Amino acid sequence: MTDTLQHALCLYKRMENGVHKFTFRVASPAAVDEWFEIMSAIADMTLEDETVRLMIVNKLSDMLPMNHMLNRSRELLTLFPERANLRTAVLYNPGELGTLAESFSRLMRSEQRDKVRFFPGDVQDEALTWLLIED
Repeated sequence: MTDTLQHALCLYKRMENGVHKFTFRVASPAAVDEWFEIMSAIADMTLEDETVRLMIVNKLSDMLPMNHMLNRSRELLTLFPERANLRTAVLYNPGELGTLAESFSRLMRSEQRDKVRFFPGDVQDEALTWLLIED
């Protein structure tokens, strides 16, 4: 897998610090499906004892289709039961974070090994600092 993938709806870049950054260009189920495809490839290449650091950026005026994202996330967890730990920072537009996003957070924290935190979209440096903390 290359360090940068220019999908039509979800841009992927593996940053120099190892963080996997996803920037949604469109808030649609198809964009979530592109994210899922890349996440599956990452999960397939990652060892169980590693920590995968993810930054999900949605600065769009529309919120991502969280029901679809929850379903695809559950599918990912089912496909890869023996997987790496996840540390996820979600950057969003203030005012766009709803209860479905909290459901996503609960799903990803369903096991003690995963951590999720939401950040307003204008504090990417703070999100990166949090992502790179070693637990």
